Amino acid sequence: MTYDNNRWAKQLNLERRKVTICIAGASAVNSDAACIILCTDWLVSNEIGGSEVMLKQRVLPKGFFCLPSGEEGYMQALMALFRTHILKVDKTFYDDHILKAAKQALFERKQQIADEFIKARYGMSYEDFYSSGLAKMPPDLFREAMSNIKHLDLKTDCVLAGFTDKFSILIETNSLGSAIIKEEFAAVGSGSALATASLMHRQYTDVDPFGKCLYAIYEAKKYSERVGSVGRKTMISILYPDGSSRRLAQEAYKVLEDQYKEYGPREVPYTIDIDPKLILERSD
Repeated sequence: MTYDNNRWAKQLNLERRKVTICIAGASAVNSDAACIILCTDWLVSNEIGGSEVMLKQRVLPKGFFCLPSGEEGYMQALMALFRTHILKVDKTFYDDHILKAAKQALFERKQQIADEFIKARYGMSYEDFYSSGLAKMPPDLFREAMSNIKHLDLKTDCVLAGFTDKFSILIETNSLGSAIIKEEFAAVGSGSALATASLMHRQYTDVDPFGKCLYAIYEAKKYSERVGSVGRKTMISILYPDGSSRRLAQEAYKVLEDQYKEYGPREVPYTIDIDPKLILERSD
């Protein structure tokens, strides 16, 4: 019998608070000033409801931000490790240094989860299980435990955003423990597929004017709202190379919403007349 990761700690289901959509896109305020646009919703929810009250743009060391999506408890534990490992990066650092720090944090978090699982289920540490579990346990039980560990996940996807020197860097991590550098933009969360499709449709690039980039990311967030678990409230911040950030003024959201009404998807008629003559006959 294989362990079901979704049923672990089932009695605590009501405490599993989940957070969703996070988007970040590289841009520039002008030709001399790089920036990163950070965009998230505010929704946190569980099996009995939700509330749009959670700040999802979290500060990390060295001017970086983490935009997390997933289960809140797992998210907090992973961000603590991101802070620890980014702090260890040398004062002068490059993209690969931050990527390495992110991967180390993910690796340690997976070890923590495995250790918690093994202790709760088999009464031994993960280290003891790894070194002597096969000798202490029946072979079938050991193989089952190994399979269970394989299917454990981090229950958190994140975007790490910041600058190395004056160049922006976006790192996307997933619940399997992988981390990759993303060009132009990154998106995680239950609405990320729609957000990504929107940004691809707009051919998002960091060399476009700032206003176009800002609108494209806002539009992507609006697209993601078609997923029921994405909140309707939006938070957008601008991150600068010195590590400072500024939130978008409320008036700006009104401008973006007006632009969305003009340029976003529109309703089509219930029926659209197509001349039957335009339909080609089968060639076979």
